[in-house]
Amino acid sequence: MQVGENPPYACDRCNGTGRNDEGEIGNINETLNDRLDAILEVNYSNNIFATYNIIEATVASEYNVLSDANKDAYRQIISCGVVDLSDGTEIRTKLWNIFDENSTTRASLITLLGE
Repeated sequence: MQVGENPPYACDRCNGTGRNDEGEIGNINETLNDRLDAILEVNYSNNIFATYNIIEATVASEYNVLSDANKDAYRQIISCGVVDLSDGTEIRTKLWNIFDENSTTRASLITLLGE
């Protein structure tokens, strides 16, 4: 790869050269913060959610009493970053199995889904 080729994963501020249009070395922290803000502010459509929403909906006391297997399943779901919580999806089925119908966490997730 040649410097400045602008590969698909290159920074749009420096086209992979590490320098901006003025020839200055870019501020990596500024670039990373801008990218992170963009990721966190994405508005996913329908029942596609960033998993931080699931974390915010989770009641700590309900999580604390989960079995080790359910905690592992929960952590796997959260590690995805973005999940589809549409009816019938494996992720939603797992979450509903982890948090029963009487849990505040499930009620919060249902509210998140707008149901």
